[in-house]
Amino acid sequence: MKNKKLNKTSKQIKKEQAFLEKFGVSYSEINTKENKTGKLTYLKKLKPYLKGEGWQIALILFLSFLLIAVNILSPIILNISTEHLLDSEFERALIFICLLVGSYFLVDFLRYLSNIVCYKIINRIILRLRKDMSENLTRTKLTKYNQSNSGEILNRLNYDPKVLYDSIDILMNFNKIFIHIGRLAMFFTFSIYIGIYMIIAGIIIYIVPNLISKRYKNPIRIRDAKVNDRYQTINNEMVKGIRDIKGLNITSIFLKKINKNLKFSHNSNNSLQFANETTEQISVIILNLFSLGGYILSILLIMHDMFSVANFITLFTYDFGIYNAFINMAAIKDQLYQMEISTKRMMEFFDDKEYPKESFGNVELKNLQGKVEFKNVSFKYENNVVFKNLSFTVNSGEYVGIVGKSGEGKSTVLSLIPKFFDIDSGQILIDGINNKKLTQDSLRNSISIVLQNPYIFNASIKDNLLLAKEDATEEELVEVCKKAYIYDFILSQPNKFDTMVGEGGVILSGGQKQRLALARAFLKNSKILLLDEATSALDNKSQEKIKQSLSSMKGTYTTIVVAHRLSTIVDCDKILVLDDHKIIAEGTHKELLKNCELYRNLYKAEENKE
Repeated sequence: MKNKKLNKTSKQIKKEQAFLEKFGVSYSEINTKENKTGKLTYLKKLKPYLKGEGWQIALILFLSFLLIAVNILSPIILNISTEHLLDSEFERALIFICLLVGSYFLVDFLRYLSNIVCYKIINRIILRLRKDMSENLTRTKLTKYNQSNSGEILNRLNYDPKVLYDSIDILMNFNKIFIHIGRLAMFFTFSIYIGIYMIIAGIIIYIVPNLISKRYKNPIRIRDAKVNDRYQTINNEMVKGIRDIKGLNITSIFLKKINKNLKFSHNSNNSLQFANETTEQISVIILNLFSLGGYILSILLIMHDMFSVANFITLFTYDFGIYNAFINMAAIKDQLYQMEISTKRMMEFFDDKEYPKESFGNVELKNLQGKVEFKNVSFKYENNVVFKNLSFTVNSGEYVGIVGKSGEGKSTVLSLIPKFFDIDSGQILIDGINNKKLTQDSLRNSISIVLQNPYIFNASIKDNLLLAKEDATEEELVEVCKKAYIYDFILSQPNKFDTMVGEGGVILSGGQKQRLALARAFLKNSKILLLDEATSALDNKSQEKIKQSLSSMKGTYTTIVVAHRLSTIVDCDKILVLDDHKIIAEGTHKELLKNCELYRNLYKAEENKE
């Protein structure tokens, strides 16, 4: 679509471009014809979430019909009661005034019922939408997580559904519009001149705020969403990284960074608020002017016996409401566009281009032996080539180590086996079957992986372990914790296995997190065990205990270990040496000391450190 810029000076455009670039937003992304006019294309994608709500929607329509009907009758009743008062028919006037007050009570009750049903529907829609968003997010490729900031994802999960929830006001405004359209039709029966005047006034009242929204408010809202994404990310970094911030004594630097982004957010909010207030103020001025004109016209018509005093009192009572209906039309379009922005951001979770999904096959692994084979595997991350024609084999039950200098792709090897990333060419085989052809459960249930910095969830030690096996017995928990050399630590805690570890395992040391993650992997009891520097934070004594546990599992599990400390893999059946993104040697520890210069140098460098 061809971009159409707003009427701004080149200086204004450059200033906005610089502002947007700080948030990774292009000027053309915001200043397009589509964003100016606010085409509501994404809201249609919410239609599937209305399934099953048929009778509730029918009930809302019925209640709305009653609400509109009663509201339209109110000014007619007022008009009749006023005529009886002017004719000194006080008893009849009293009856109609009681009817008028009764209609107000009925309107409030109908609005109450309608609101209850509406909120229930919108809550169910948001519940289904959030479930689907979470499900799609878990199926999104890891590359997207690396490319997106956390604020963007969290805002789409939390803030954008709230915008949809707040849209209940739109439904109420629709009722108001139909109510006042009915009342406007009633004024045509009083005087065609008053009716025509009010339609002309209403159209002008609608057009003015709508033009302001197209020109200013819609682009600001898109920018504001991006700014909030960035601000949310900064807050997450501050909370999660507070220990490092304090430890590095960079509080002032980080606060400067936060304040800078707060200023961006403040400026964006000010711009939107200014546009909102300006729109409202201009609308009110126009409304008052047209009301004054309507009263003057009414008085002139009364002077020529073309309008009654009772009609004038009714007009005086309800004309602001009718004019407000036209303002509400503009407000509804404004709210719908705000919903459109949030819906678009939510629906991008389901867009395979924006959030590409993992794909799996339909083959189930049976009688898994645990053989892993790379055949001419090539892989690049974005534009960085990691491997080209990488080939090696790990036989069933083997205990294999992978070593090499930093940045050679050792960790990537492990990530490719459970298909965290898609390779560019070649094959990764599990028992001779391409991992692309395996189902997600079949592939990933066969593999346990422990990372260098494992994530420990905000739960008890027991609950963290049970994530690997929900029905594990207490005996099994004790056994795996002993294997991971963390059982003694658990016993030292006041609540033992029920000890809460906090978000990210905040009460645990780095080594304790690794040992708890190892215990979790042992409990999963998968045939293939992948360890990515999983003992790097352990002291020598703990490391030796873990090494003994791993050695005892030789022949039972296929174990692949990426190690920085070579002392952890000297007992491996085979060690692969990576250099220049390819395997330059493989063999036992003794063989590599004899035949591989790089391995020998790495091992000597480690010995010298000790």
